[in-house]
Amino acid sequence: MKPPEPAQFYCCERTATTKDHIPPKCFFPEKKYLPSNSPNYRSHLITVPSCSEHNNSRSSDDEYAAAVIVMNSKSDLAFTIFKSKWVQTLLRREGVLGKRIFSTARSARVISENNGLLIPYETLAISYEMRRIERVIESIARALYYRESGYQEKWLNSCIIKSPNLLNRNLSNSQDAYVLNHINQGFIHGEKHQELG
Repeated sequence: MKPPEPAQFYCCERTATTKDHIPPKCFFPEKKYLPSNSPNYRSHLITVPSCSEHNNSRSSDDEYAAAVIVMNSKSDLAFTIFKSKWVQTLLRREGVLGKRIFSTARSARVISENNGLLIPYETLAISYEMRRIERVIESIARALYYRESGYQEKWLNSCIIKSPNLLNRNLSNSQDAYVLNHINQGFIHGEKHQELG
């Protein structure tokens, strides 16, 4: 049986006045952006008690983080969502979000391995606003921790956010990219075989 939700916000002692979708609702595409046989990713989303101030102030960070995540995903579904939803989102309101993300773009030469051959090619390197992305991921982690504890414990200590997909400024992998990539592959395998919720 699900415990009753308390009246406190998951990040501090403020009174909760609303509910926050965790992960943010914009992380889950609406059916109209998906192939016709896709499930409804927006059904049964998790919510936790929140305050209006936090919920409203983080919405632009949520959208920024969701756009960056989908742009860096290698799945066919992410590419479909990018074409159908995120191109429109990046261009709306006179392209505010698109300009924000692509204003740091610079030409970069990278080397890709294909069937044992190293192939150099030109691409764009974008310097993301990592603090914005980390705030969103940290908020998700804190909210899930609070929910999983039955709304009894709040994680108020620091969090370390890591990604196997994001490179250092000099386009090198982070020191723990190899380990993070193995963990990521485990999640991908579990998701493909529906071993994860």
